[in-house]
Amino acid sequence: MKVAKDITGLSLPFAAGIAAGSLISGALAPRGPLLWLLSGGACLVCAFLLGLSMSRKTDSWRRLLLLYLASGFFCSSAAFLGSPAESVRKDPVRTAALNSAEKMKELIAAIPYSDPSTAPLVTALTTGDRSGLSKAVVKTFRESGASHILALSGLHLGIIYVLLLWGTAFMGHSPAARKLRFGAVVSLSWFYALATGSSPSIVRAVLFISFNEIARLRNLKQEPLRVLCSALTLQLAFDPLQISSVGFQLSYLAMTGIFILFPKMKAWYPGEEKGSILHIFNLPRRIWNMASLGISCQVFTAPLAWYYFGTFPEYFLLTNLIAMPLTSILMTLSIMTILLRWLGICPAVMVFLNEEAAIALQGVLAVISSM
Repeated sequence: MKVAKDITGLSLPFAAGIAAGSLISGALAPRGPLLWLLSGGACLVCAFLLGLSMSRKTDSWRRLLLLYLASGFFCSSAAFLGSPAESVRKDPVRTAALNSAEKMKELIAAIPYSDPSTAPLVTALTTGDRSGLSKAVVKTFRESGASHILALSGLHLGIIYVLLLWGTAFMGHSPAARKLRFGAVVSLSWFYALATGSSPSIVRAVLFISFNEIARLRNLKQEPLRVLCSALTLQLAFDPLQISSVGFQLSYLAMTGIFILFPKMKAWYPGEEKGSILHIFNLPRRIWNMASLGISCQVFTAPLAWYYFGTFPEYFLLTNLIAMPLTSILMTLSIMTILLRWLGICPAVMVFLNEEAAIALQGVLAVISSM
């Protein structure tokens, strides 16, 4: 069956096995690690024997799905024995990335912003360090339903990815230049992920970027769901315990909504021929697309968010329509300001624009949170 050869079909039983292994291993952990490690191995062996008993012609796909399910269970059980978080290796690349992040924080702190809340906000949006944010600012983001803006995710890395594409455009489009751009963009993206702590959502975003760049380099057409499932399988294979991370779950649910529901909602808007000037500059269409994007994410993430936090962002549409574009502008200005400051050629007008964008974002969120 075709599904057996497709990562879209195989990643789901693998993830299910990971989830089942995490639940069962957690329950058996007090009885000793050997017991639940053996349970994972037994599951793998039983599934393999069950697969061999099936007809090779008619049930080979079932055998493969069972093996992926059992493999996920075994990976999760084995990971429970020694969590990667407990034995993080201090390799030179990780150390260099973390040192770069610290230097970046020092650089941001030295930028002459007049508003004391700007530097901590820029630091949070670019490095993920929210320790400098005041309680009032954090409360404003939380009450307005914009807490996800402070947590580094695909939104932040996506902006950096676009800037990297722009910054490497001067290399040209020859075969050699495309390979150089591929290496630069992917390497810098992974370096940034290491520097900011490699959160599940950031790793997922870097995997998406890597797949996208591979497709661009080889002139391949991407299938969004296949990219999603490939990233899911790889991320869980390297760190099965991430299945229990709320950020990991919300990140993949949000992307599932974007890939499945968003294209359908986007197509509901009636309009002009694609590619025309009216299509490109149609403001109502752009507003509809942004609203559809927010709704697509919320439909898939809201039940889980309610389960974990007991809240629902009532004004998420306003947040997506107003705060998200402002965040993109603020991120872009912040990165440009930091880079120019590092080069020693940052004009005062750039610092001013960067600060005004930060003040505007906080002002909009303050209004939304007061509703």
